[in-house]
Amino acid sequence: MAVMRVVFSNVEAIKIGFGITIEVGFGQALWDAEQMETGRMRAGFHQDGVTLWTADTEDGSITRPGNRKIEISLPASASALMLPKHVTFDFVRGEGPDARAIPGRFHWPVETQVTENA
Repeated sequence: MAVMRVVFSNVEAIKIGFGITIEVGFGQALWDAEQMETGRMRAGFHQDGVTLWTADTEDGSITRPGNRKIEISLPASASALMLPKHVTFDFVRGEGPDARAIPGRFHWPVETQVTENA
């Protein structure tokens, strides 16, 4: 089975060393089928097969502002670990033996900020 791959373009890139809020919207059918309105959700951010940072509803770095959207608040300390190329993230809903991957791999651009974070 092919994995749904979403490459984001024409979005504000993650700037290395700076915080950002990423917003991801989902269709109604997927939102309902995966019961994304409730429960614990995590998103692991990867580059070159290495997990750099994990967002989690338990620490407030993932929120659900409504209208089938997920917001991820990525801190400067997490973006500082990234290289200037796309970062891949995916979602897991639940925990323990009931945890399940939500279909899709998401790719968000990362770039170096021209002005240093002083």
